[in-house]
Amino acid sequence: MHAVAKAARNCPSVTKDATNDNPENQDQTKTDSDFAIQHIRYTFSKKERLCSRRGFDLLFADLTSFHAGRLWVAYTTELPPDLVTAPLMVAFSVPKRSFKRAVHRNLLKRRMREAFRLHKPPVATHFLAQNRHAAFLIKYNSQEIRSFKEIDKDMRYALRRIRKLI
Repeated sequence: MHAVAKAARNCPSVTKDATNDNPENQDQTKTDSDFAIQHIRYTFSKKERLCSRRGFDLLFADLTSFHAGRLWVAYTTELPPDLVTAPLMVAFSVPKRSFKRAVHRNLLKRRMREAFRLHKPPVATHFLAQNRHAAFLIKYNSQEIRSFKEIDKDMRYALRRIRKLI
């Protein structure tokens, strides 16, 4: 909740009816879950990373995939509740066959993570509103190091397509 709403609730001079009558305070009377759905942060935390072996096994057991520009996206929605830590769980991969130097692989993974982080909130909000979850593997599928702008464009397309498919 907003700090103003908390202060208004705790202040004896302001009654609950007074805060609800004011049209500016209408959004402040929403529940905490409504607030969480509307305010997804632009972060990429450890909880949102797909890193368990069991998670990868389940992802590849029930694999559905598509290409989004130079990205290959594999996903599944069949995850047990004990494995789910966030509405979207993602792993990023850059093949060693294409990029021998770890510096280049890490650069591309950083760019993919940043593009995902910037465009994740609408998709995460959509998943939260529907009480759904999914696990993704996003693999870089090009032989050349591309700019952040090009990777960002492909990531936006991939996330739009994910939102439509699921």
